[in-house]
Amino acid sequence: MDKSYLRLVCGDPEGVCKKGPEKGDKKIEKDDKKTEEEDRKNCVSFTRFVFPFAYSLRRLPENPKEKDHLYYKEVSYEDLDENSLDRKIFIQRRKYFTRETGHSLYDRAKWFKVPPHIWKEKTSLATGVGFKSLHGDREFQVAMSPPMVVLFEWDGKERNEPGEENILQTGFLVAEVWFPKEREESGKEEKCSVFLDDLLDINELFRCFDYPGYKDHEDRFFKLLKNLPTEYGLKETKTIGNFEGDVHSAYFTRWGNLLSIPVWFDGAAYGLVPEDFTENAVKYLEDPLRDWEKGPLSPDKYLIYPDFRAFVWSCAVLENGAKAIGRALYTSQSKAHEYRYYVKFLNVDEPSSPCDAPPSEFEKEWARERTYHRWEKEGTWYGFNYHAGVAVMEPSVYVSHFREIYFDIILLLLYLRVTLFRFSNALEDIVKGRPSLKELRKGMEKIRKYFSVFAIRYQYPLLSNQQQAIEMYQIARKYLDVDEFYEEVKREIDDTHGYLETVTANRLSELGNKIARWGIPLAVAGIVASIFGMDTEHLHVWESLSTGFGLRPNPEFWVLFMLVVFLAGLSFFWVRNWFREKDKDSS
Repeated sequence: MDKSYLRLVCGDPEGVCKKGPEKGDKKIEKDDKKTEEEDRKNCVSFTRFVFPFAYSLRRLPENPKEKDHLYYKEVSYEDLDENSLDRKIFIQRRKYFTRETGHSLYDRAKWFKVPPHIWKEKTSLATGVGFKSLHGDREFQVAMSPPMVVLFEWDGKERNEPGEENILQTGFLVAEVWFPKEREESGKEEKCSVFLDDLLDINELFRCFDYPGYKDHEDRFFKLLKNLPTEYGLKETKTIGNFEGDVHSAYFTRWGNLLSIPVWFDGAAYGLVPEDFTENAVKYLEDPLRDWEKGPLSPDKYLIYPDFRAFVWSCAVLENGAKAIGRALYTSQSKAHEYRYYVKFLNVDEPSSPCDAPPSEFEKEWARERTYHRWEKEGTWYGFNYHAGVAVMEPSVYVSHFREIYFDIILLLLYLRVTLFRFSNALEDIVKGRPSLKELRKGMEKIRKYFSVFAIRYQYPLLSNQQQAIEMYQIARKYLDVDEFYEEVKREIDDTHGYLETVTANRLSELGNKIARWGIPLAVAGIVASIFGMDTEHLHVWESLSTGFGLRPNPEFWVLFMLVVFLAGLSFFWVRNWFREKDKDSS
């Protein structure tokens, strides 16, 4: 196998979109080689890791110096100059979707990003840190773009008390890594010393935010990511290598510290998670069975996704696109699922078993179903599943579509998937501890309210009018299991609501039975009393003796009283026996 074909095209992906749309206003002639070369240089490899979490805004003490440190700033394109490329690119993204989809992605959700100039000032990750390859005695540089948080259902309201949480407020931390170019010893040429195998290793190891529990993974993790910072800004003193022997901290701290960066909004700084989130989350991951106080600060209120790995969105740019894999393996096969490299890339696996061997029939079928085949023969491969979306392409392909527009599609689907998990967990929470009927009904009213809003806002029929988007969306939605989860959660909510309705109906029936059992005798007594009580002139409880010795009982009243008691008792026993016979018949 000739691995020289598998060398990645490297560079800063932040520049990917800077020249593509600029050419859109004029036709590029084939002989305009300079412009074509500039365009090719802008299509580079990268991976975005997407970490889902529940956010809850808490205003931090006002501190003007906060702006001198790392913070997330709202990404707003309305304030940019009309001729700005960033503004044009965003308009292009928004027009790609239907109005309803665009509203969900860019209006109901708030996008925040660490300003690039501050990111470069405060962390070495902005320009690159050294990674030691797991394949041979090589080192290469890995950099991280300014991190970003996307907060769905943003309303700008603080929520500090238990029960105030909005189950629809799901956030996503986006950490994008890429590979800086390196100069040859001659100093004249820049190239990339990163290969497809290295990208597979980074994707498989970087994404974990909890220790998976086996030694081989731990050894590879510390070897490859040893120099990766786990703190950012002025506190950038520790790397993953400092945590050897403390695997849970090594795996999670870098994620928790990115979430601890405040959001700067409307002149104030807000925390997205509690201040002690990272420390408590590490303890929780070490022992999830410990007796946590189930309050609003509990770590499992924020670690909402039932996986210990972030979602992977990865693009491998090779000089000859996907055809480079065939050339490396000396074959002209154009179908993606025929290559183990692609199967491992899509499944986010390490390249441990020989990638030059053909995949098994199971692997072929698995990959074939999850691959978008429109441009397969041209050497551009796209694949989607529940934990990754990948692309293999050549530098001349307009990669910003994958990095921006297609990523927006997957982000929306991830929101649907993660939020459905949150509904399922919320249902489990409200039935814990044998809640009273009142508590259960109150909890279900809240869940049904949010679920109705969720269905109305996000279960729309059309995502985009673009054919490619519709086709990719269908594959991604299917293999992220969104429809299956939606129907399952809807059934759980309906069944629970049906149970409540049944319990309520039974209690009303019991109340009706009690009223009937006591009401009928009392009604009989009332009827009898009303009949005999019509003569009010002579009917008295006591009457005066003519002898002047005082009062004596009126026999007429007490005869009537005993008659009423007898008839009421008789009707009571008759009604009770009648109900007993009915109960026997129904059973």
